[in-house]
Amino acid sequence: MTKRRIFVFCAVFLATGGLVFLGRTLYRVTTPASPQRSFQDTANRADVEALESVRQYLTPQSPEDRAELPNQLVKAARPTSPSPRDLALLEVFRQRMAILVDPTFDKYIEHVAYLTGKPPETVRRELGNDYQRRWEASAKIFEDASFGLDGCQLIRGQRDLIPAGGQITSRNDPGVYQTSPLLSNTEAELARIQVPIILPVDFDGNPRTVLLYLVSGFVWDEARSIWLPYVTGLYDPTSQEDIIPAPWI
Repeated sequence: MTKRRIFVFCAVFLATGGLVFLGRTLYRVTTPASPQRSFQDTANRADVEALESVRQYLTPQSPEDRAELPNQLVKAARPTSPSPRDLALLEVFRQRMAILVDPTFDKYIEHVAYLTGKPPETVRRELGNDYQRRWEASAKIFEDASFGLDGCQLIRGQRDLIPAGGQITSRNDPGVYQTSPLLSNTEAELARIQVPIILPVDFDGNPRTVLLYLVSGFVWDEARSIWLPYVTGLYDPTSQEDIIPAPWI
């Protein structure tokens, strides 16, 4: 029997679903119900409504799924008429999503070496064992995450990681990519990619799922002609969810 790769679409709330074929992959589609919310003054209502309008989420179930999901996210975020720099940004994003959904520290070391131009052994030595332990703890948070395609966006030119309203937990470049000099330039070329994400969490023995945006910010390094990550974050436009540690950078 021929095996078929299966992605399972998840939702924040239980709902009925069906099966559809896209290409050679079988997808399960669910339509989540919209929750009843009382908006706080600190919420970003437009982003809340946009996030809750996303209807399809991919949950990788196999190694084949994990290999394919980054390509699906890139396709979803790709502008209609991408520039060469857009394509370069999407490739860095694809590499990072490949590590996020199938994390090993060795792959992360190779990625940092690629972005910084340093030998992998130098990167590993500079980061050290404590950094590896923190990275692995951060990576574990996303083991069972689900990713929304129809809300995936590439946004150029905004220095603020999120608009007014909502709350974000973020992690800045601690010097791994040396982005501080680039960001000090008021004309720095910036971009971010945000992906709707469902995370299973367990606060005080109360397991549930939360709906957020995974946000990745990048700055263009003209000297090396490469996009470098300068911040990652989890953005909650409702300002109502518990604080969840930011992703690794």
